[in-house]
Amino acid sequence: MKKLFSNSTIFVLIILFALSCKRQIKTGANDDLALFKYEHEGVTQFDTEEEKEAHRSRIGWWKEAKLGLFLHWGIYSVPEGSWNGKKTMGNGEWVMSALKIPVKEYEKFATQFNPENFDAEAWVKLAYESGAGYIAITAKHHDGFAMYHSKISKYNVVDATPFKRDPMKELAVACRKYGVKLCFYYSQDIDWHHPGGHGNNWDYTQEDFDANVDKYYEEKCLPQIRELCTNYGDIGAFWFDTPRSIAKHWSEKIYDVIRELQPNCIMNSRLGNNTGDYLIAGERGFPGWKIPGVDWEHCQTINKSWGYNANLENEEYWLPTDMLLRNLACMTSYGGNYLLNIGPDKNGNFPEKAVRVFSRFESWMDVNRESIYKASETPFPQGQTWGAVTSKEGKIFLHVFEWPENNTLVLSGLNNKVISAKIKEGDLKLDFKQNKNKTAPQLIITLPDSAPDEINTVIELEINGSAETSQYAIQNSVTWLLSIDGHLFNGEDGKLQTQAFFNQKGTYKIEVHSLQNFWGRGTGWTGGNQEGTLTIDESTVAFKMKADSIYKKPWFSYSTMVKSEVGKISISKQGLKTVFMDGINLYRG
Repeated sequence: MKKLFSNSTIFVLIILFALSCKRQIKTGANDDLALFKYEHEGVTQFDTEEEKEAHRSRIGWWKEAKLGLFLHWGIYSVPEGSWNGKKTMGNGEWVMSALKIPVKEYEKFATQFNPENFDAEAWVKLAYESGAGYIAITAKHHDGFAMYHSKISKYNVVDATPFKRDPMKELAVACRKYGVKLCFYYSQDIDWHHPGGHGNNWDYTQEDFDANVDKYYEEKCLPQIRELCTNYGDIGAFWFDTPRSIAKHWSEKIYDVIRELQPNCIMNSRLGNNTGDYLIAGERGFPGWKIPGVDWEHCQTINKSWGYNANLENEEYWLPTDMLLRNLACMTSYGGNYLLNIGPDKNGNFPEKAVRVFSRFESWMDVNRESIYKASETPFPQGQTWGAVTSKEGKIFLHVFEWPENNTLVLSGLNNKVISAKIKEGDLKLDFKQNKNKTAPQLIITLPDSAPDEINTVIELEINGSAETSQYAIQNSVTWLLSIDGHLFNGEDGKLQTQAFFNQKGTYKIEVHSLQNFWGRGTGWTGGNQEGTLTIDESTVAFKMKADSIYKKPWFSYSTMVKSEVGKISISKQGLKTVFMDGINLYRG
């Protein structure tokens, strides 16, 4: 292990995102500090132990699964992102809205929808072999078209298309065969086909909406949800989307109908009005640390569109496989689920680039599935500069993204005795040693010269019992990684404190590394408007944030990292220190 020299570096990772909601909710001084608060975040609050136990029972399979396959498929795949000489470079499933296609013109796409290559078993088999425990598919998206045989509306895949088949029936059969949970996406609020559905302001007026909104819920939305609940066997979850205008009583009515007809089914928080079983925590840039006290899922599409869009076939619009595979480890490490999206084309094919991604997931899962499926979040309060950590009873899994140059991996804060260490791929046993310091324990692992898996090599540690870790962020080797949106800091916005153990006295260089938001939007610290102070021990340094450099961290979703050099600070002696930060605006979008 390298010695800690006097000009070492502290990396403080401050996670920022440009949220899509209208407001952000700040936590109080005594609350867990969680930055990822959404306007539609609320989930059902269960008051009795009986209700809580029923919820834990319902959601148990989902918490074990960790990975899901999201499928955005509908008649919007027919125009492939273009119509009448115009095209959209955005989401293919939003083509009707993006290009303001009139309802009567859009309906013509149904007569052209005949996906002869659709193979339900092949789709489910790909999900299963890639390690996905559930599939969520668009039973009805914002365009109002039912991708199943609805008796409520003839505007459905059986009655309105030459395909004349119910893909949801076929998927239900295949899911039961492979033990994969079938989940339905249903756009409960937005419906551009119905005058009482939210969002269509090119065919309908506000007066049309006001006169028909209750009729929409009574005559289309609720009856179709009843159909989906009764005609396809056990449903794992309902995935609702963007509650723009839905009234509270309609959210509650939908919840009650599903709970009555599918008592074991779970629902996401986008049902709206603090109704749902789990939180949707973003859909492009994901949370950078744990979200305490709530079950959550992050959804992400492999390219820039959820539904198929032929205008986005170029490689630049697709996320690299290494990012996606590392994201899976991060989601599990942070205690969440990862729902990864594909947009099949009008013929029922998965895009070739998407198949390549899931083939890589399959080969990685063949070796490392134990580190994800039924795994728990990291037991450590601090992040790791080299990757992520997941755990199970008697085991800890180190997901190494960046191979140490000196072939020495340092894990700080583990109090358990390590029985063995091995690389999962090839069952390669590793040499290691542990120190005896109970306040600042370190595990030092000797690695081979190169990573067996260049994207994510998993090291399995066998330990006695459940993982027990230090409550302090531990200064190790050269770097110290803190997530301000995790448990490490407490206090109000702009006034934060935590504790850290420093191995030796000396002068330390301080840098702040923050996320620049997805698709180039947002500024991270690049605006340079943040001023404050950081105090450790008897030393204080004043800072003004500015972007000294920008670089990529490929497991941080769509984001780039912005590095700001704060200054230097002196530590007079070894030991546990209190760290104060004042002036940081955590809630900047």
